[in-house]
Amino acid sequence: MLDRKVIYDIKADEPLTCGRRNKAASHKLQLGGTGITPDHCTFVTEADGTVRFKPLNEKAMEHCKVNGVALKSMDGVILKPNDRICLGPSAIFLFKNKAHEGDASMEDTDENPISFDTAAEEVAQNENLAEKAEQEKVRADQEAAAKKMVAELEAKMEAERAANAAAL
Repeated sequence: MLDRKVIYDIKADEPLTCGRRNKAASHKLQLGGTGITPDHCTFVTEADGTVRFKPLNEKAMEHCKVNGVALKSMDGVILKPNDRICLGPSAIFLFKNKAHEGDASMEDTDENPISFDTAAEEVAQNENLAEKAEQEKVRADQEAAAKKMVAELEAKMEAERAANAAAL
């Protein structure tokens, strides 16, 4: 139960599409903001009643997140009840599917509801983890390059010592 609720019905015979808000847009879900592309994403009901969430273009992929994690494939993901969907930097939705409630990704009770803050914090934590992983990779690459350079200098120095010793 996110703080402000808007319900979008995802019909079996009609995908729910999302894109940037403008006068010519035909998307049922129109959003503004950084990262929202003109044709951003879609929610499609599969034959078994599950719903697939997928980006409509490569640029949108990094701005389509489920449970704080950006989509990694144009194939998208099958949503589970109570999945938190983030579009762009701040449009957050809670996915509900009464037919598959037993498969919920987390509980959403009156005592402990899923809030906007919970979902936004999840996105921030995953972004921080990704940033730390990238920083660690850069540090490891720099360390490997430095070790290689030291080994090359040591080999060159040893070769020069051997040449000097042979010249004496």
